[in-house]
Amino acid sequence: MKQPEAVKIFSLLNLFWGIWGAPFGFFVAIYLAQTGVSDSNIGLLFGVNSLMGLVVAFPSGILSDRFNPVRAMLVGLIITAPFYFAITLTDSFLLLLLFFVLDSFGANLYSIAADSTMYRAIESTKGKAFGTVHLLNNLGVAAGALVGGYAIAYYGFRGLGLLALLPIIAVIALALQLPRAKVKLAKLSLSSYLQEFRRKEFLLLAVVAFLLAYHWGTEKTSFPLYASNILFLSSQQLGLLFFLNLLIYAIGGLLAGRLIDISKHRTRLFILGLVISAAGSLLYSSSYDFGSALLARLLHDSGDAMLGVSLMFAISVIAGRERMGGAVGAMYIIYILANFTGAVASGYINQYFGYPTAIQVSALLTLASAAVLALTVLSKISKSPFAAKSKSSPPLPSSLH
Repeated sequence: MKQPEAVKIFSLLNLFWGIWGAPFGFFVAIYLAQTGVSDSNIGLLFGVNSLMGLVVAFPSGILSDRFNPVRAMLVGLIITAPFYFAITLTDSFLLLLLFFVLDSFGANLYSIAADSTMYRAIESTKGKAFGTVHLLNNLGVAAGALVGGYAIAYYGFRGLGLLALLPIIAVIALALQLPRAKVKLAKLSLSSYLQEFRRKEFLLLAVVAFLLAYHWGTEKTSFPLYASNILFLSSQQLGLLFFLNLLIYAIGGLLAGRLIDISKHRTRLFILGLVISAAGSLLYSSSYDFGSALLARLLHDSGDAMLGVSLMFAISVIAGRERMGGAVGAMYIIYILANFTGAVASGYINQYFGYPTAIQVSALLTLASAAVLALTVLSKISKSPFAAKSKSSPPLPSSLH
């Protein structure tokens, strides 16, 4: 498959996958609360869904390396497709728990197989390609949130569950257009993966990504609550705030991708993104009305857009093609652990020290990520995971890239 065709297919895959996934973050918790599920049980359901990713992420990555990744994608889609509709069919907590477990398994199996296939297929102008994928995915999330809200208003959550099958069908149709022949791989042992993960560049990427991804957990527990309970923003203002944030994040990723392709200093670009993200968080923690909160969040999401696409680039070049699935699975584990840690820790900080403090702690850890990366590379302890070049990129200097 030629790269332009691959970028088109994966962009559309991410668009429809974003549409399908949006209701999970925006509406599922609300639906469960309305049906009488307690707050503690809702937290347990989402916690199990998240932590199940730790169990299935790495095995899913190995499966996508050893077998036809398209087949793994299709199996994952079939398993996760009924989730929204299935949870409307029962009041049993144990069945709900089963559905959340199956959703986690299917979604991780699909996502890791799809990402590893995409990283193998895109070999040049990676930044532009990943920026385009990033843009379409986030536009899909925005569209999914908008359409999902109207679907629930007119047809109820069960109606949403049926309508949600449409984007899944589109994803399946697009996945079937990918080459069915499996990647030509040797029989890789577990030790070969462990050897890959012990490389200094990979360990550095894991530490940097963990410190960065902590604030994604904070965003779930502190950012919206600060806007609602401290700034007293209305539902309309909250909707506008989140929509504009997502729009900037989507467009910013596209622009950042183009910068990554032409820049000789990708590590510096990533550090700049970390600083901008942290500055936006600090300003947000002291915002006092809708306008100041909007400006702070737009700054924050501009930095996050640079980080998201940069991480995609780093993962695509740090691992060999034959172990790409394992590398993607390992990074998923890092993201899950960081999200879980950020969400739990921020929840406690919210309760005992307040929302601003939780947001400020997340910003400091984001700055710590920048410091770790800069000091490690400048002291030549490790090469930068962002320094590798794609085929069309100019050579990078040996200093801080």
